[in-house]
Amino acid sequence: MKEVVTRDARGRLEERLRVYRAHDAIDRTVERFDGSGRRVEGVTSYRDGTTLVRSFDERGDTVQDEWRRRDGSLEKRLTIAYEGGEAIVTTYDGEGREIARSRQPKRTV
Repeated sequence: MKEVVTRDARGRLEERLRVYRAHDAIDRTVERFDGSGRRVEGVTSYRDGTTLVRSFDERGDTVQDEWRRRDGSLEKRLTIAYEGGEAIVTTYDGEGREIARSRQPKRTV
């Protein structure tokens, strides 16, 4: 794996790019950060053409995952809401229809 880090003029982390070896299922991951070093988005590209876009809230918790096909169309979306010590995970299909909902301990999300 090769990693390239981009920093702003003040030395704060802006972006981290990781490129993986040819035999890995993941091709590359790009994480974007705000001015305080908090991760706000992660984009993972897989060798089969699928892309995962992960969004984070102000605490760094995952709030949404979107899987996109090679052509850019939406394959599946997960939204995650946090309530107490639980995460409520809702899964939608490519047409935006809810297909599953579950509650799980926050630490597993």
